[in-house]
Amino acid sequence: FPSPTTTLPTNPNCFLPIGDHFGRKTIIGILSLMATMNRLLNNLSPWHLIRRLKQKDESYDIKYQMPGLSKDDVKISVEDGILFIRGEHKDSGEDENWWGASYSYYNTSLRLPEDAKVEEITAEMKNGVLHLIIPKDETKKKDIIKEVQVG
Repeated sequence: FPSPTTTLPTNPNCFLPIGDHFGRKTIIGILSLMATMNRLLNNLSPWHLIRRLKQKDESYDIKYQMPGLSKDDVKISVEDGILFIRGEHKDSGEDENWWGASYSYYNTSLRLPEDAKVEEITAEMKNGVLHLIIPKDETKKKDIIKEVQVG
């Protein structure tokens, strides 16, 4: 699995050929900028899925933004009450003037509520948005309130 973090060099001497032209302060500034950009981009990276959850009377509706993925790229499973969503897409191409490649990877999990009907979960992928509908089991509704006496 790819790591959502990247380790950047912190030693300005690793850029000695560049340092000969720009100087030590410039290289330290570049390293600082690279570290800042890395932190910012990690917060926007595909490892942090944007999720919207709406609880309705009869179901839980969840939407995940997964740009660049199709329904064939996404795998959903439930194990021991935990919903797992994994997605992966690789693409590459070239022309006489350019070459490019992209890679998207998503992996998240969500503990399902006790009243979820696991066997009736449905999913639809449309325009990079995964929409899950998790029906509720009304027989498992917990409206029972009991007061316990302390002895």
